[in-house]
Amino acid sequence: MKRKQLIILIILLTILIIKTKINEEEIKEIKEIKEIKEIKEIKEIEGIEEGYSAYSCTKFVMQANGSDSNDCSSSGTACASIERGLLLTPQGGVLCVYSGHYYISSTLNIHMTTFTMWAPDGPSQTIIDGGNSKQCVNIYVNGMGVVTIDGFTFQYCNANEGGAIAVTCSIVGYIAKIKNCEFYHNQAKIGGAIYNFLCAATYENIIIAENSASDSGGGFSCTISTACQNVQLTWNNITIVDNTGNGNKSIDEIGNPNCGSCSCVYNGNRMYDCGDCYNGGNCLPSGSCVCLPGSHAPTPTCSFCDPGSYSTTQNAASCTLCEPNYYNTGYGNTGCSSCPTDTSNSGSGNIECSPPQMSDPTYDSVTSSSFNVYWTTPSLFSVSGYYLRYKSTGDWTSLQLSSSVHQYNFSDLYSGDYTIQVAAYNNEGNGTWTNEIVIATNPPTQPSIVPNIAEVLEMKSSTSFGVSWGTPSNGGSPLISYEINYKPENGTWINSTVGAETHSFQATSLLSGKYIFRIRAKSNYSFGDYSSEHSFWTNEATCPDAITTFNEVNHTQETISVNWTAPASNGGSTIINYQVAYLKDGETTWSYKLEPANTYESTIEDLIYGTYTIRARAITSYCNTSEFSQNLSIETGAPTEPDPVTSISQTGKSSTSILISWIEPCSCGSPIIGYRLWYKYEDAEPAEDFQSIDLYSTNLYYNLDNLLSGNYTFKIQSNNSINFSVNGTEFSFSTDPATYPGNMQPPYKISGTSSEIQIGWAEPSNNGGSVIVFYFIEYKKNTTSIFDQFNTSNSSTSCTIGSLEELQYYNFRIKACNDIGCSESWSNNATYITDGSTVPGKVAQPSFLNSTSTSFAFSWTKPTDGGKDILYYTILYKLSTSGSWTEIILNVEPSATNLEYVIDDIYSGTYNVRISATNENGEGISSDSTPFSTSAATAPNPVLNLQFISSSSTSIYMTWDPPTSNGGRDIINFFVQFDSLNPNGTSGSVSISEYVLQFNLTNLISDSYNITVYAANSIGNSTGNQEEMNTLSPQIPDKITGFTQISATSTSITLQWNQPNNNGRPILNYNFSITSYSTNTTEYMIIDPPQSSFQYKISNLLSGVFDIAISAINEVGSSIYSDVLLAQTSQPTVPGIMDPVNSTAINSTSLNVNWTKPNNGGLNITSYILSYREQDTNISNSTQLSFGSSTFEYNITGLLSGNYSIAMKAVNPLGSCNSWSTDTNVSTLDPVVPGEIESINVDEIRRHSLLFSWEVPNHGGREIEGYNLTCAQTDNLTNSAFSQVDSTVGFFDNLTTNTSYTLTISAFNSEGYANPREFVLCTQSYYPNKVTGVYLKNIEPYIAVIGWNDLDDIDITTYTAMITDVYNRTNFISLFCSFDSLIPNTNYTVKVRAEVSEYIGDWSNDFNFTTNKTVPEKVVDITATQIEDNLINLEWPIPRNNGEEITQYYTQALLNDELQNEVISLANSVSIGNLKEVTNYSIRIRAINSIGYSAWSDNYYFTTQSAPKQTSKTGLYAGLGTSFGALAIVGGVAFYWYKKRKVVKVTPTVNVYSVNDEDEDGDKDNENPKNDPVNEIVMETVETEKDLYLQSIENSTSKLTNDTNDKK
Repeated sequence: MKRKQLIILIILLTILIIKTKINEEEIKEIKEIKEIKEIKEIKEIEGIEEGYSAYSCTKFVMQANGSDSNDCSSSGTACASIERGLLLTPQGGVLCVYSGHYYISSTLNIHMTTFTMWAPDGPSQTIIDGGNSKQCVNIYVNGMGVVTIDGFTFQYCNANEGGAIAVTCSIVGYIAKIKNCEFYHNQAKIGGAIYNFLCAATYENIIIAENSASDSGGGFSCTISTACQNVQLTWNNITIVDNTGNGNKSIDEIGNPNCGSCSCVYNGNRMYDCGDCYNGGNCLPSGSCVCLPGSHAPTPTCSFCDPGSYSTTQNAASCTLCEPNYYNTGYGNTGCSSCPTDTSNSGSGNIECSPPQMSDPTYDSVTSSSFNVYWTTPSLFSVSGYYLRYKSTGDWTSLQLSSSVHQYNFSDLYSGDYTIQVAAYNNEGNGTWTNEIVIATNPPTQPSIVPNIAEVLEMKSSTSFGVSWGTPSNGGSPLISYEINYKPENGTWINSTVGAETHSFQATSLLSGKYIFRIRAKSNYSFGDYSSEHSFWTNEATCPDAITTFNEVNHTQETISVNWTAPASNGGSTIINYQVAYLKDGETTWSYKLEPANTYESTIEDLIYGTYTIRARAITSYCNTSEFSQNLSIETGAPTEPDPVTSISQTGKSSTSILISWIEPCSCGSPIIGYRLWYKYEDAEPAEDFQSIDLYSTNLYYNLDNLLSGNYTFKIQSNNSINFSVNGTEFSFSTDPATYPGNMQPPYKISGTSSEIQIGWAEPSNNGGSVIVFYFIEYKKNTTSIFDQFNTSNSSTSCTIGSLEELQYYNFRIKACNDIGCSESWSNNATYITDGSTVPGKVAQPSFLNSTSTSFAFSWTKPTDGGKDILYYTILYKLSTSGSWTEIILNVEPSATNLEYVIDDIYSGTYNVRISATNENGEGISSDSTPFSTSAATAPNPVLNLQFISSSSTSIYMTWDPPTSNGGRDIINFFVQFDSLNPNGTSGSVSISEYVLQFNLTNLISDSYNITVYAANSIGNSTGNQEEMNTLSPQIPDKITGFTQISATSTSITLQWNQPNNNGRPILNYNFSITSYSTNTTEYMIIDPPQSSFQYKISNLLSGVFDIAISAINEVGSSIYSDVLLAQTSQPTVPGIMDPVNSTAINSTSLNVNWTKPNNGGLNITSYILSYREQDTNISNSTQLSFGSSTFEYNITGLLSGNYSIAMKAVNPLGSCNSWSTDTNVSTLDPVVPGEIESINVDEIRRHSLLFSWEVPNHGGREIEGYNLTCAQTDNLTNSAFSQVDSTVGFFDNLTTNTSYTLTISAFNSEGYANPREFVLCTQSYYPNKVTGVYLKNIEPYIAVIGWNDLDDIDITTYTAMITDVYNRTNFISLFCSFDSLIPNTNYTVKVRAEVSEYIGDWSNDFNFTTNKTVPEKVVDITATQIEDNLINLEWPIPRNNGEEITQYYTQALLNDELQNEVISLANSVSIGNLKEVTNYSIRIRAINSIGYSAWSDNYYFTTQSAPKQTSKTGLYAGLGTSFGALAIVGGVAFYWYKKRKVVKVTPTVNVYSVNDEDEDGDKDNENPKNDPVNEIVMETVETEKDLYLQSIENSTSKLTNDTNDKK
């Protein structure tokens, strides 16, 4: 075996060696022949001229219709730029670049070992342009392979080495090929066109002309290895001419034409730098020069003929210019060509002609508003550019395009037909226009989604954001506007509209934050869809702008009213107040007044005459230090006397006094300094005149005492610095009824002797409201206890008591009595001695010394002392015009003779002064009342000792001492001015209307402040006392307290809370935590601080119970949440009335409707109902539409042009609102002609007729009156049939069979005719039409008769019907067929088709039917499960019930065809007894359902067994048949069996006989058991194991049965 394998191996090796010895030259020849053959085949296929390259493209670049979003893999998915194509071309691939002028964006870097870049259209059509700024191609070959550049023109490329192409090999000898290329106007330092480094390069069919290098090699430069390994430069058919390098070299000295020591190959080249040839001399292999045809020798050197000229001889002296209408394009030409038809040139020496007529442009991507037009570059001559013109219905519009453009996208057109033409042009003139092509845009559609939505930063501020957008497609209809929607992040939409020429929008007057923006375009046809939602943010909030409009409204003597407009910007935060500041000339402290945010006017009251500086500013939740408006200087009205008091009230009384109060009247420009009270006792007899009291106080109350009980009349004059007012209104008041006089002071001693004493006394302070009629005096010696009595007879206030003992002390006491009675108590005792001494003498009139505004000083001399030392002086003073006396007790030395006193802390004014002296005997007579005046009243002195006590983050507690002088007027206010030391901090002032010497300044921002305190009286303010004080550092706000629910609706809960301490920073927001019991979800809501009360309504809730908590937020952070409040809405209701909907016209038949969500009544809105009707029609004519709860916009279409009323209501689970929203009235646009038919249905096509229908188009706002139809053969449109119909069904007959027809449909209304819709249909050939109208002609349980409609248009040769995919072919012409042998109560599918000879029509639509129900099927497969001597058990499969359930079975046992027994059973088994043993019977059965009886089953025959026989053995006998002839003994049990026996069943103690097969003796099984020697299974065993063996027999029998089945 191994030897054979070895021999085979040797033979194979021999064959291989023989093959390798084939002559290599032959292989080379074979390959060349094959390559030539393949190239020729390719050229034949592609139409490539002989000698030109061809490659299999891997990637494609097409400037005309490529796109850099494509993958470049085919002409249909070409890229547009070489850069993209180069990026996607793999190693070894071919990049095919088709015609175009390619301005490269960067150098084309080719770093591969094998790669080809090929221009199939050649160098005249495929230009790579470096734009004088970049190298065009950089080839780096880094391995063995070939990099090829083939078929390009390179121009205006620029680099350091190799302006157009640098060819670099990493190892000497790698290969590059440059073929069929031209190089013009390139420049470099070395190698103006090409630079070769270390590459074994081949340059073939190349023109290098008019290139330059600043160093060497104006056209070409080459650096190669000195060793020249593997390097060979091959130049084939190279033209190098008119290049400029250092020393006018076209080729440099390194790698010159003879390549030094390296291998160079030259074939047919013409180049400069050969011997003495210059300027186009042609280099011969010998190195000498000759001017060949196509060149000339104007000097000793040669030059190629320039393009546009030629020479036909060698060494021509000059070249000949091409004549007009002739041209040539290259250097060294030997002749000129005639300009082709439709081209020309006008001069001599032309290098080209005008472009020829181009191929007709093509187009694609047609929409309703745009299409693309394409054209190809003409095959001859250069193209400087293209003219593209188009028109619709008017004059031509022309476009001039560059030569690199080969397609143009028309956009923003209006729907219609457009005519297009293109022509090329160059320096020689314009080409001929192409043929006109007509492009029909699609019917108008809605505008596209607005593109390029972007933020405009220049429009962004704290109160605004700006958006710009691009122009969408107009959908073929003029754009008329843009609809803009924007809203706060959680707010409602705000609508705005701008014109179609606008492409930016600034949303202004906003609060700082996030906004959602969307936009849609509107055309004359319809609205476009909204753009996606964009998010924009304003800048962060700033202080609001200054108020710019601030004006005086009016002024009076004591008020000034001003108004203003809101600032241009609120700084992005809610304005919560306006602060008005005012300052009177000459004062330094500003006063402030706050007005609510929605108020733009303020009246400053209670001013005094003067000029005021007034200004205002806005206060926001973010900033309370915004810039003030400009100052207004306003002078109040000139002061006059004040108004009188016109309202007096009695506020208290006694029997001797009346307390009155009054309302301060207008001061009329000068502060009220006092009042003159007039009163008159009306009960006096005779009548009295009014008496007056001057009140030098600004108090608005006075208690007039020492009155007699009775009625009094009062009136009051007010007084300012100008004068007293006129008398005021008179008012009458009463005292209480008269009563006893009040208790009296002790009497005093006037004079005395050794036996008598003259005493005096003062009237009681309260006479009880009745005149004193006498006094009751008691006296006694102080050594006794019994008083003597003395009554005066009148109201005199002195008396003399005589008959006294000398030098004894006596006690005196007194009571006063009036008509009511006497004082309730005696005065205190006064004790005097009878020694002749008296009270002091009368004090002489005092003298004025000096005064201030709150004091005056005076002096007096000591009076006679009455014989006793003067103990003290009593000084009484009061205002001269009013008031009661004030008493001063002045203790003095008895020896003092000249005395002085100062009364201070008094009002400025004139006072009356009385002075009396007192000694032991009592008080002497006072001096006469003397007037003294203070200086004029002034403002108070400054407060003293201003001190910081404590602070919190929002408050400063301070104290001060009162001023040394109140300026002669009561201090009525203290002012606390606070000014932050932070330039951006807050300032303000607080007025304290009560006299206090301590104050807690609250509601501050945590900061450092200058605190200044002023005192004020009615004259003015003191100068301030200032100290620097600091709050504590800011903290988060305090926890909110008092958080309660104050009201609720079904969708809202109104909450209230106490203002928390902000702890040094303004509260910016409040945050609610809202947890719903029904949804177990928590939402958070942040709100701005309420502007007034601390209340807020949470709206848009679902009705239910909520856990709500609130926290306050400042700059530091959020407070802890308040205690949770269990809040509950009221019970839900139906939704509230909706706001009127917004509606605008889309076109003449459509309206856009949009709406906002209403109050949902506390339950989710489930739907909206929209109702619209023509205006001025009954509401019963309304059309109603229903929408889901998430819909908020709908376009109503199909309207007639006119005026409509639209209303809506919302629905929740409780129902709909009882009232519709207020009608919104809106009009469609004016009616127009109907729209073009859009959807056409072909209903029936026959050989001679066409039946078609269409959907009703847009009716344009007027009812469609009808349709014009035309029908003409497509190849003869001039002969057309016309029809006018008023339905949407069209029919043309008498047509030619199997012919194309062009049909049009045009709707018309009262406005005119629509554009016709054109479509093409073909009449039928001889193929029959599709069968229709299949129906059930007759149906039975087993038979169905099917019918169908007659086709009626052709002679049908036969019909074929198929039922449930089973063919039933018949040659029937009748229009029905019958199917039998069907199954009752079964679904069937039928279809029919017609045939005309060999022409077969389409199947009809499927027709389904069900056969009828009937009686059950016949019972089959009856089986005996047990046969004994007197019974049989039977079973059978349940037969098909044929549609109704089987209810029972009827079984009969027959003997010789006579009924022996019958049984009815419910199941598919039965037991029949009472049979005879060893008797032949037959059985038949039928099933019964509700319809009836089935047919009888086939008879089942059997023979009963004989009665069992007794045997001495314990055993079982089973007839098992014969032919097995085997015995098995298992566990002491013997089994005998024969084959070919079918065992029905084996049961212990029962013999079972088969009735099927014959046994070996030819009889039926067990007909003659004696002839069957082994005929039973015998089992011998002990009695105790009987059950076990019985089971063994059953198991064995089962196995035998299975084995038997296996055999079968």
